[in-house]
Amino acid sequence: SEGYFLRTGPNSQKMNRDELLRFLRVQSPSFFDQMPCPDFRYKTDFSAKAFNKFLDACGIKPTSIPREDLLANLGVVTRDKRLTFKNAGVLFFAKKPGLFHIQAKITCVLFQGTERVTILDRKDFDGVVADNVDGAMTFLRQHLPVRYEIKTLKRKEILAVPEEALREALLNAVVHRDYFSGGVVMVEIHRDRVSIVNPGGLVPGLSLATLGRRSLPRNPLIAELFF
Repeated sequence: SEGYFLRTGPNSQKMNRDELLRFLRVQSPSFFDQMPCPDFRYKTDFSAKAFNKFLDACGIKPTSIPREDLLANLGVVTRDKRLTFKNAGVLFFAKKPGLFHIQAKITCVLFQGTERVTILDRKDFDGVVADNVDGAMTFLRQHLPVRYEIKTLKRKEILAVPEEALREALLNAVVHRDYFSGGVVMVEIHRDRVSIVNPGGLVPGLSLATLGRRSLPRNPLIAELFF
């Protein structure tokens, strides 16, 4: 009758509405990427350009299979009386994903020195998720120090941080972020470090001890599409 309380050791702390919703979501996890997006209208909001670019990146050649069947095979839609897009399909194939999920963007910031005070450059990438990752990678290449290795006629440019590590960190930030949260993925470049931060704690079932040793995607459909 007095509300809902969370027991932590010897103490019981009363939960507010948001804390209760988070608690229930953790206990009975529902995947954001597989939830329907009822406001999305196919074909009005659908980007054929983004879809064709995705097929090309996957090495899927144009076939006689209808586009709707391809979308169903990818698992990004459900079929009833009409085609209903899941959130993953919106993030990958919407003309403007930000109209439906404003939090699904990457913000890149270049700071002067080592403190988060003076901003030298900033860009927000709010297109489809694959383009956002590519845009963030371009931002990193533009602003990270580069050394040159000259052994042949063509010099080799080597970033201060390996590109493979940066791309892996960006993909992890996008794939495993908590899309129920309102925050965005942040990429910060300082003089002494690169920081890539995504909203959300550890996925239920993971601990600090098992982190890096066990694969447990928060958004399995988004992970599969990137794979």
